[in-house]
Amino acid sequence: MNIQCPHCSTGLEIPQEYYGKTVDCPNCSGAIVIKPAIVVQSPSPQANNKKALELEILKGGHAMRYFIPGMLISFVVAISISSGFYLSNPELGFSLGIIFIAICIGRAVIKKISHKYRATTRRIIVTNGIIIHNVDEIRICDIRSISIRRNIINLLTGTASLHIGTSATAGHEILITNISSAKNLQSKLNSLIHEMES
Repeated sequence: MNIQCPHCSTGLEIPQEYYGKTVDCPNCSGAIVIKPAIVVQSPSPQANNKKALELEILKGGHAMRYFIPGMLISFVVAISISSGFYLSNPELGFSLGIIFIAICIGRAVIKKISHKYRATTRRIIVTNGIIIHNVDEIRICDIRSISIRRNIINLLTGTASLHIGTSATAGHEILITNISSAKNLQSKLNSLIHEMES
């Protein structure tokens, strides 16, 4: 199906499986909801000026289960500390335990919402931070290596970190840490790179 971007009027070629989905225009980055109602006249087969759409393939952030071992250890420490105080001052011991547990849960939630990634058919965007956002964005065509790394907590929780080496960052790696879909993302990125190279 051929459509026009409602923001910049660029002609785009849309495969049928994207009906009802939202995609980014490769020309103006405007969001487009793909509906059959915006079909335009199909150009002649010789017209090859269509740009490839930027379709979202995967998005996410830290897997919450990555924080479970740390939270369990924190709970044990909180109970130990609060029970020590509880013998001499029950109210203080109970209050300290609740505060310590709240801090541990709050830390996990903040880490979860402060690290996000979005992978499309053209680029990867990694955002870190809550108030101040640091954004790393790389094009798929600049990726030179993708590796999966795991520490002990990753092995226990079934998560991993994806390290992406690029030519654009002169040896620096883009990190997508502690995610549950690392293997899936690596596979999809490798497929996209292979398509671009062939």
